[in-house]
Amino acid sequence: MLVTLTNDPADLGKRPVSSHQDCACDCQCACPTDGASIPVLSLPVAYYLELTPACTNRCPGCGNVYAAGRASLSAPLDGEEWCGLIGQLAATASRFKLTGGEAPLHPAFTAIVHRIEDWGVPFTLFTNGRWPDPGPLITLLRTTATCEGLLVSLHGPDAATHEAFTAVPGSFDETVANVRRAAGAGLDVATSMVVHSRNWDRIEETLELSLRLGANHLVCNRFIGAPSTRVAPSQAQLRAAVTTIESLCAAGRPVRFGNCIPQCFVASSSRGCTAGSTFATIDPWARLRPCNHAPLLAGDLRTQSLEEVWLGGTMAGWRALLPAGCSACPAFAICHGGCRAQALLAGSVRDPLMRGSLADGSAPSPGVALPLYAGLRPLGRFSRRRESGSELLLYRDLVISIPAGLEEVISRLDGSLTLQQIEHQYGHAAVDWVGTLHQEGAVTWAALR
Repeated sequence: MLVTLTNDPADLGKRPVSSHQDCACDCQCACPTDGASIPVLSLPVAYYLELTPACTNRCPGCGNVYAAGRASLSAPLDGEEWCGLIGQLAATASRFKLTGGEAPLHPAFTAIVHRIEDWGVPFTLFTNGRWPDPGPLITLLRTTATCEGLLVSLHGPDAATHEAFTAVPGSFDETVANVRRAAGAGLDVATSMVVHSRNWDRIEETLELSLRLGANHLVCNRFIGAPSTRVAPSQAQLRAAVTTIESLCAAGRPVRFGNCIPQCFVASSSRGCTAGSTFATIDPWARLRPCNHAPLLAGDLRTQSLEEVWLGGTMAGWRALLPAGCSACPAFAICHGGCRAQALLAGSVRDPLMRGSLADGSAPSPGVALPLYAGLRPLGRFSRRRESGSELLLYRDLVISIPAGLEEVISRLDGSLTLQQIEHQYGHAAVDWVGTLHQEGAVTWAALR
């Protein structure tokens, strides 16, 4: 983030749409800054909880790896088992993301939500928006203090485009109606589309529909799955989609990337995924996986401790899946070596989109300048955590490394200094970093004096 300080009090630092807006993205992305890396946390800071394999859609690019064999799967954890497991995870979790399958189809969904609320852990619901009884579900979520919003799958601006992915006639109208209901009830709603062969050129139309329905932004995700799937986009189509998304972002439109696109494939504002370093997925049978897209089973939390699985050999092997040359690439701190899950799904050791290390000096630019009034007083909303000898900042499920030389600035983000004073004492690099924290929601502004 490049910050320009102004003398205009009108530049009060309205937060632009971030690549991590409200932490609702499909893939959990950390926020490394200044080339800093994110260490492996001693325990995850957030979890995807796949409550049930049941779903009313039949998406060929489903983000859950067991989707194709749903009919033969055993029963998932019941409500009591999930509530017990949530109690174990909640001690160190900053965020849950409830998914599936379709999470509300779990018979004990209401009890599970109440259990999460009892523990005080914020959560986001990932959903296809097709609810048998929308009224009670919306009321449950609206009256649950720890529910921070919904991410609803909307894969196009019309039925033909959306249902090319969901494979269920009528699913578009049902999803659209429920997005409108949920937003109208005051819930924070975002929509999420997977870029596929039928919608890659319909992104702006899907954004416009989302906004008309009351959603606050659109998340665009690359397709992750078997390359032979009929809806998988061509690489040319994906490049064109990325260009569209970047153009919309540059124009200030509320659209962003939700998962990782390697910078050596095409430069973009997407972020690298830290699956297996900062977060994990728990499947419907209490088995831990690095992320919801990854087929790798690391252990069973019914018979093993979380620490044993998280720090075990399977997860260590996952973290070691780094293509040669990536760690020396100038864009590594941004894309983290591409998508490991897609590499596994493609039977490869590297993300199929990767083209090799970028040349020196060819890393993506820090982004568009953000004008901020020099008299603003930044106030941190983060907590601090020490891991592997490094101090990190945590905001919700966002893990932020501290750039070298700016450690002292952290303690000064208490509303006592203006941005101009921070610039005078610590240099403009500190102001740029405060701008990045503000964009991510980890810094707000104290009242003007």
